[in-house]
Amino acid sequence: MSNIRNAFYLLSIWIMGDISKAKAQDYIRYNMSYVEQVLKEEKAKYHISNYREYSVISLVEGRDTAQWKFDVNNICVEYTLSIDKAKYTEIKGHMEHISQRIMENVYVNRKEKTITYIKKENGVLYVNTKNFDPTGSAPPIMFTENN
Repeated sequence: MSNIRNAFYLLSIWIMGDISKAKAQDYIRYNMSYVEQVLKEEKAKYHISNYREYSVISLVEGRDTAQWKFDVNNICVEYTLSIDKAKYTEIKGHMEHISQRIMENVYVNRKEKTITYIKKENGVLYVNTKNFDPTGSAPPIMFTENN
């Protein structure tokens, strides 16, 4: 098994195994150093990009990618996953189990205060999770084109 898929197994929605062990989305609102520590413990090869208004930790292997985006305070505000040859129906079933579907391929988890967008394009599954305040305005409807 590749490094990135090992990391995905422990840190994200693992497509090939027990989907209930999803972890990466749990790192929303965690500090960057914590996510980096977990990646180091798993001996995952990752890259950190620093920009003026945010930072990104990226895991890339082949067409599989995981990215955690951090704000200026180094708090995780967004998580994006793309996996080649992923099982869309398994992800969709998992999302319906842990979240409330608000429209096709858009799910809100009120307990975790996150919103997740999923889509499958050219055989690649994309999962994008962000912070969401369920007491505020309606969630931004995006990342759902080409479904």
